[in-house]
Amino acid sequence: MPDVHAKLFTPSGSHRWLECTASAKLNAELADTTSSFAEEGTAAHSLCEYKVLKAFHDMGVHIKDLPDEDPTKSPYYDAEMEECCTEYCNFVVDSFKHAKDPMIFIENRLDLGRWMPGGFGTADCIICSEGVMHIIDFKYGKGIEVNATENSQLMCYALGAIDALEFLYDDIKIVQLTIFQPRLRNISAWGLTYEDLMSWAETKLKPAVDAILSDNCTYKAGEHCRFCKAKTMCRARAEANLELARYDFRNPPELSDLEVEEVIKKASDLKDWLEGLQSYMEKKALEGYQWHDFKLVHGRSVRKIVKPDEVAKVFIEQGKDPWKPQELKTLTELEKLMGKKAFNEACGQYVMKPEGKPTLVPRSDKRAEISPSDLKSSAAEDFATPVDDIEI
Repeated sequence: MPDVHAKLFTPSGSHRWLECTASAKLNAELADTTSSFAEEGTAAHSLCEYKVLKAFHDMGVHIKDLPDEDPTKSPYYDAEMEECCTEYCNFVVDSFKHAKDPMIFIENRLDLGRWMPGGFGTADCIICSEGVMHIIDFKYGKGIEVNATENSQLMCYALGAIDALEFLYDDIKIVQLTIFQPRLRNISAWGLTYEDLMSWAETKLKPAVDAILSDNCTYKAGEHCRFCKAKTMCRARAEANLELARYDFRNPPELSDLEVEEVIKKASDLKDWLEGLQSYMEKKALEGYQWHDFKLVHGRSVRKIVKPDEVAKVFIEQGKDPWKPQELKTLTELEKLMGKKAFNEACGQYVMKPEGKPTLVPRSDKRAEISPSDLKSSAAEDFATPVDDIEI
């Protein structure tokens, strides 16, 4: 079942399933999702590919045909993307020029079947030269700084590249891994020997793959949970976060310095986990599910002026200036300027207070519960949270 295995063994998710083998099948069974961040990253990769192929074509080096679609037509294309992709292109060209008798491969699909049945991946750039294989990976994301050191995604690519090119380069001694992340000004590089790469594959990669294929998996919570599609409902992650409860919320002076440090380290993931649970509960409530101890109510709402020109006209007729430089003053400032009562009498018809965003609260809250029949189908989109299963 190559399609199933391909979903199990994604190089981009290897950091997760190498640590938590049980997450491989969990994530394979859950539907893929996307986000504007993922789509933006895809657009940037397409532009990088185009720029590199064009640059080498202009140098008289034909790698493969240029894509038919113009990547600058993407709705995500802007000046920042243009600059970042140009920097990446220049880096790839310089790396090629400094290599000895090199060959280059761009956006090359790699068969990883030797190490993970049905597995494959696509490397952004591979440069092979005498004794050296260089894997370059472009990251457009700016939320997390990615490090090349012991980067399992790039190490998987290196294994696939060696298998594919060993008939041309059978003397690879050094494998160089590079992360190029321009929006964070991050160029991270790490090198290892061919022997070290193969040792990692035998002692770390292969045992994890065998465990996944044999259903001899284990759950393990940690930093890698960030990229897991099942992270919200995972019991192992819940238990890891609930370990904080053993401190019984004692005052900080009663905690040792090591305990304080441990709480702070866990706090970020605990917050992320709780927000995920909250989003899950709200989404189900918006779909009509009624929780036992929680209900949907309209959250806090902010008044806003819906006809600023009409409000400005009223003020001008009274000889008062309602404008900030090039814009209308805030509603509160206008009320102070005219007086709240007078403002309501003269401009109240131009002010509206929309319903607040549905919010899940304990049933002891005094606000009226929203009836399931009043829920709008589009409201579910307000609680959609992007799932980042891929390092972009």
